[in-house]
Amino acid sequence: MEYDLAVFKSRTQTLRFYERCKALRIPAEVVNTPRQASLGCGLSVKFPHAALPAVRRLLGMDNYYSFGGLFSLGPRGSVRPLRA
Repeated sequence: MEYDLAVFKSRTQTLRFYERCKALRIPAEVVNTPRQASLGCGLSVKFPHAALPAVRRLLGMDNYYSFGGLFSLGPRGSVRPLRA
């Protein structure tokens, strides 16, 4: 299964986004941010790639001022930015 990450610069916003995902039944978990995507607080929200459209909608609904970007988790721990 392919996974993506939503990376934030604030732990509070990371946890708030995670809770919103769970409330909307988007499968998600809080994970340590990989070094290649490190932008701030050290925590990210990991979710299945299939949930990407729902995650993008959620990001657009609320003011996540510390949002750093979306990243794709590849084989062997590789990380690459996702395009808008």
